[in-house]
Amino acid sequence: MLFKVLTFASVCYFMLKLCVCSRRIVGGKFTPYEKQYMVYFVKSELTKSVDSGRDIGDSWLCGGAIVSPTQILTAAACLLEYKKIYAIAGYRRYIRTYDLERDQCTKRWKQRVVKTCVPKAYKFDHSKPIHWLSMDVGVATVEKPYNFSDLTYRLHCHYTPAPVKILYEEVYQAEGIDVLMLGWGHVRARQVHNINDLNSPYLREASGKIQAKSYCRSKLPTQLISEELINKYLICVHNKGKIGGGGELLVRGETNNAECARRNMDPSDPRCANTTLDEYDYYDFRRHSNRTDGFEAKRQLNASFEKFLYTRRQGICQNDHGGPLITWVGKEEVLIGIALTGLLSDTYECIGPFIFTSAYCASHIIQCLLLTDSEE
Repeated sequence: MLFKVLTFASVCYFMLKLCVCSRRIVGGKFTPYEKQYMVYFVKSELTKSVDSGRDIGDSWLCGGAIVSPTQILTAAACLLEYKKIYAIAGYRRYIRTYDLERDQCTKRWKQRVVKTCVPKAYKFDHSKPIHWLSMDVGVATVEKPYNFSDLTYRLHCHYTPAPVKILYEEVYQAEGIDVLMLGWGHVRARQVHNINDLNSPYLREASGKIQAKSYCRSKLPTQLISEELINKYLICVHNKGKIGGGGELLVRGETNNAECARRNMDPSDPRCANTTLDEYDYYDFRRHSNRTDGFEAKRQLNASFEKFLYTRRQGICQNDHGGPLITWVGKEEVLIGIALTGLLSDTYECIGPFIFTSAYCASHIIQCLLLTDSEE
């Protein structure tokens, strides 16, 4: 989301740009797994941006993660730009605003966001990313509680929604931890005045690795994000990780024993099997697309779309803002961060590093928002 305004564009013209607009996953692949906690937000056709100078057509999009029957953890900026937004859960497919009533899943299961909760000190200003990147955490409350045992979701959507656990432990946010990024984004950032919908039609994933905060401090321009903010609240992610979307290990000719031991996994666990990244891409896509109850088994993929699905994601870019940063504790997926932004090249490529609000560092803010929201 957060389309570049002129003042920001002029700053970015002279340097590698920080992706402060619609962040999207880049350099990854279609995820065949049921990410039941994943949610995306789209605006109502009846609402306009609080910034009268913004016009991004029908393509505004943000990510989020279900953390309770009524609450979705996301970014504050995602909840402030539009007054009327919908949450879409249980669906791999992205449906734009004006098609919500045409798609059977979104027509039946879209949820109005009826309440939002963000930090009082949060400053939402498109032209000043150094402000909106700070404490960019929010909680959205949906109109009706999600029923996590309602299998009728599968009649028109892809899976039943389910919550993800928020992990507030520092040890799982340390340098070297493998993580997963998810979203409906594209591979390039949107250029100024381009209102075409470039969002990915299906949920995609990218594996990455947590870097030292000093790495992000050395790469990101201080005019747009302060070193203090990086030190205090953020997780820095870059380069390819070794964990796939199902928690399986992705290796290049090395043994998985040490990694499985670190994660307390049974050596006989099939996710500990040695595979190459290329084998993983081909095997998992075919295995899941050929299931009789699978989403892709119902669709005929042409060659160009199949090639599109195989494109690997390297990290967040446009319209992944607010989405979860995931890692594993044993076999359990846990949320350790919230997607913020990443570095752009001067040709609008999302090259990273990528930054996330740390659940551990912002634990007091997140817990306060969840408690305040539930008590009101």
